[in-house]
Amino acid sequence: MVETETKDFLEPLYAESVFGKLGVRMYSGLPMGDIRVPAMAGGTAEWEYENADADFTSNDFSSVILKPKRITAYIDISKMLIAQDTLNVESMIRRDLYNALMSKVQKTFLGAEAGTAYKPAGIFYGVTATDITSYKDLCDMEADVADSNIGGEKKYLMSNHAKAALRNMAKSVLTNELVLNNGTIDGTEIVVSSDVAETNYAYGAFDSIVFGSWGDVDLVIDPYTQARKGAIRLVINAYFDWAKTRVSENVLAYGSIKEADNTEGNDDNP
Repeated sequence: MVETETKDFLEPLYAESVFGKLGVRMYSGLPMGDIRVPAMAGGTAEWEYENADADFTSNDFSSVILKPKRITAYIDISKMLIAQDTLNVESMIRRDLYNALMSKVQKTFLGAEAGTAYKPAGIFYGVTATDITSYKDLCDMEADVADSNIGGEKKYLMSNHAKAALRNMAKSVLTNELVLNNGTIDGTEIVVSSDVAETNYAYGAFDSIVFGSWGDVDLVIDPYTQARKGAIRLVINAYFDWAKTRVSENVLAYGSIKEADNTEGNDDNP
């Protein structure tokens, strides 16, 4: 007989959460039901003669509605495993269920899939791409976002491969300085996530995206459903939704970071 000693578990790897880093506007503990988030357009004023009538100005209102959408998972745990457990496996499985749920939420949020009646759309869905192949492209894109007059802190969100491209992109042929320096782009913070696909990026004011959660994450321990199999079922449920509040305003730019062809104009290149 050979005794098998079990060491610590190597738990699954998940992408780090980016919601807090980006500054997404979070609404937690919402009561059940739909939530309306209004947005107001600015008024106007005009120059007039001394006694001329003032022009009428109005404030247009728009809104987005957050609807609770359910995300769920379950797992069956053997009662024998629990009885023989010396490593607190049940606690690790509960934690992994929660991590898997939140990982799916973030992957969907940072994705490009269309929304449905039961799943929110990714923030890269249906956007007009502004691709970056040079430092000039990047500066022009930042200027376009600045023209929207949006306040608040602007940040970059990008994939690891987009970050790698910027680490290899020079600001000009006259300098060796690279676009990405000391982890920032001209002092602007970048948030990197493996959940962002390919070389995609987004830039702007992420507080224009609202994220709602209804109640707490609900974990049900069911000792009955799988009782004939000597197992306990853990079921997790949560309700989330998110939306962009300023869809028609250029407060966020999206696209890909693409490395320029450094061989262009090189006479030695056949």
